[in-house]
Amino acid sequence: MGALVFKFFLSLKSLFAANTAAVLVLLCGSVYTALACAEPPSHSGIISMSAAVTLTEDERAFVQSIPTLRAAAYWYAPPLSSYDEKTAAYQGVSIDVFRFIADDIGLSYELVSDTGTALKDNFKHIQQGTLDVYLSLSTQPERLKYGSFTQSFFADYYAVIARKDEPVKVSDLNQLRQYRVGAVHGVSILPYLQSFIPEQQLREYPDGRLLQALRGNEVDMAIYMQSVFEQERFHFNLFDLKKVYTLSQAPRSYAFLFHNSEQNQRLIDIFNRYIAVIDVSQSVEMHASGQRELIKRYVKQQSHQQILLVGVVTISVVLIILLLAYRGRQRILIKLAASHAYILKQHQALQEANEKLEHLSQVDALTGLFNRRYFNQQFQLEYARYVRGAAALSVLMMDIDHFKSINDHYGHAVGDEYLQRIAAVLATVLLRPNDLAARFGGEEFVCILPGTDLPGALKVAEAIRQAVIDLGLDNAEQPPGPVTVSLGVATLQGTKSSTDELLKQADIQLYRAKNAGRNQVCGIVLNEHE
Repeated sequence: MGALVFKFFLSLKSLFAANTAAVLVLLCGSVYTALACAEPPSHSGIISMSAAVTLTEDERAFVQSIPTLRAAAYWYAPPLSSYDEKTAAYQGVSIDVFRFIADDIGLSYELVSDTGTALKDNFKHIQQGTLDVYLSLSTQPERLKYGSFTQSFFADYYAVIARKDEPVKVSDLNQLRQYRVGAVHGVSILPYLQSFIPEQQLREYPDGRLLQALRGNEVDMAIYMQSVFEQERFHFNLFDLKKVYTLSQAPRSYAFLFHNSEQNQRLIDIFNRYIAVIDVSQSVEMHASGQRELIKRYVKQQSHQQILLVGVVTISVVLIILLLAYRGRQRILIKLAASHAYILKQHQALQEANEKLEHLSQVDALTGLFNRRYFNQQFQLEYARYVRGAAALSVLMMDIDHFKSINDHYGHAVGDEYLQRIAAVLATVLLRPNDLAARFGGEEFVCILPGTDLPGALKVAEAIRQAVIDLGLDNAEQPPGPVTVSLGVATLQGTKSSTDELLKQADIQLYRAKNAGRNQVCGIVLNEHE
């Protein structure tokens, strides 16, 4: 009998080993395949324009005469770009934008991989002309010695990353002085960090080494691009790290870097005409959704692996209880508890990622305010709340005066900076939790003011108008003066006029302010007596 039980136990042990090996193969094979071999998305339908761009016959002939351009992008900088060696394909927002413009104007190009090539070497290739364009780079002034940038089309920020087990809170960058801070060697934000972090507290690491140094307690905090960090958390199981602060003081705008030549300068002008009217929100949302699906597949594979392990361990627990002793059962139960905790941790991380990706799809990439799609959703909700009995509902529309002259005189890069700084004014003036500011399109902004009557809304509008003047932004008009804005306000009070009518009346008031000489506020109440 003892010999029979012993043989049965050996058979079970072999089965356990075989199942464990199968689980490991599944984990290392199918999960890698699911992550690495996804088909790259097409740019068709995910890039749109607010206005048409028309090339002359001479311009189209010029484009067709250009030899095939050699283009490259950094191999792993999601959501801007990433390169899959198995499919030899690029994907990302910058790839979508470049393909959209190049295909629309009939430009011949080839995308080459820069995997294993240092960024400084690619700068040399751009400077020497062996590489025509790089997709894409942050628009740092020191990089202009290598080539010429187009107008920027995407914005992102650096973030402060810390270990979850450290009770670290950062509310002011000056607090970083007391910590050991790490950054990737050669990144563009280093001079900014060196301006306020003592030299002995700031350490540089090669790309790919920084987060491991943070996990190994070599530094207390790491400065890292926040969009790339969110991707790497799930690719490399960095769930013991967290973002504790966003460096909104140092935004990074991204554009295409072309080799300096007369031909490329003319091509950059054509690209800028497209970038000025391009909307990348659908591309950002698509790549965010693609990453969300990738994370779900990853966690699903992890869950399958855990289920198989739980099954094998459960069989072992039963036999150990029958054949060996109570102590063996306790050891297995501890392993089961650890496996369960790991699954819960994976699902919590997935939920956090979904929330961040959902927020990304609701925000205007340039200004950081909410986009038009999210405004429309919230506007319907606030209108429904008003219909159910709210006292009043006001909408404020704002337009930057003479903005076309600013772009024509100073360039689109300065125009973008003005949009960002004026957007920051809205975020500062609108202090109530239910107030909402959004970029409506171009240089036009819109605000929802729930529970606010016309006098209150006019007071908010006047505060915004004065705050913009206080920025002291140079105007391109003569005589010179600060940039100003015109605002129109419409208020629902005692009537159930539609949301379309409320927006229409706010727009009419905006044009009243424009026609009255600009730098003014006009308003109207929609009620039963109107």
